[in-house]
Amino acid sequence: RFGLTIKPQIPILCCIAHFFNCKNHENLFRALHKLIYKYKLPVQLMLAGDGEEERIHYLKLMAKHLRIQKNVYFLGFVTNIQEFLFGFINLI
Repeated sequence: RFGLTIKPQIPILCCIAHFFNCKNHENLFRALHKLIYKYKLPVQLMLAGDGEEERIHYLKLMAKHLRIQKNVYFLGFVTNIQEFLFGFINLI
């Protein structure tokens, strides 16, 4: 549905949350960077949620700055969360 090129052999993390500052996506991005570059553990992050364009743009720039943009997918608002998560479980 999202037209993603997901690699089933690489672990997938999912975060379903509005892009408010209090959700602290920045720490999630730093942790992802650490997993990928310090611990050499490739991980894919699926972000489902909506928010202000300015906030989303900021997070996309942060992902690019941390060199994790190829591992982070901004999927937008998801109406059926169970179906969303079930789709990723079936990849395993």
